Amino acid sequence: MKKFIIFIVSILIFIAAIFLVLNFLAGEAEKKRYDEIKEKASDAVRWYLKASNDINVDREEPKEFFVQFSFLISKGYLKREDLMDINNINTCDGYVVYRIENKEVTCLKPYIKCKNYVSSDYDSNTVESFNCK
Repeated sequence: MKKFIIFIVSILIFIAAIFLVLNFLAGEAEKKRYDEIKEKASDAVRWYLKASNDINVDREEPKEFFVQFSFLISKGYLKREDLMDINNINTCDGYVVYRIENKEVTCLKPYIKCKNYVSSDYDSNTVESFNCK
């Protein structure tokens, strides 16, 4: 009987270990997908800035801007399918904050909001709270 209990406990530990590994791998896949979405959005802003020539405007001081994903989509710089969540059902939303200083982009920071994930410091309501560091 003792051997049977040890066998059952061993099986349960093995199943728990498999569950933990699979859960870890799923979390890594989600993180990778959210990072891909952020990178696509950052690339879209770089493309927009290059095409619009906004970066070459003379500015006295560094200035921060933000652009929403909806704007990038409407102008063709970003595709809605680029913003699909890991489950390929839900679309993420968001914006990118960037700073132009001496005709260079010195900071570019994407923020996303998905069904099961929100970037830290995501705040879609107050422009004053954007802080590109």
